[in-house]
Amino acid sequence: MGTVFLAEQIGVGNRPVALKVLNRKLLDDPDFLMRFQNEAGSTGRIHHTNVVTIHESGQGDDGTPYIAMEFLEGESLREVLKRRGALPLLEVAEILQQTHGAERRPQAGHHSP
Repeated sequence: MGTVFLAEQIGVGNRPVALKVLNRKLLDDPDFLMRFQNEAGSTGRIHHTNVVTIHESGQGDDGTPYIAMEFLEGESLREVLKRRGALPLLEVAEILQQTHGAERRPQAGHHSP
């Protein structure tokens, strides 16, 4: 659905961010556009040590939607699976346990619509 780039968010001290951009071929598909926007909104409401922080989302000057999120060093799950193949069940359970309890609620001081 999107491509992720390493970028710098200049307005806040040139911090590195993972910039996810909706693929251009999907710009005219309202379903994909809505899914992309929902991803930014729902992920932005989760506050958990094992879930990236969303810094900003919007549209570029050319109308391309983007999500700027916390940049984390390391391998993606895709890279791990490519290198190692299927993971043992116990390891998969451990990974899932790390995200258990991620809450979908606004931070203190923010109000839900």
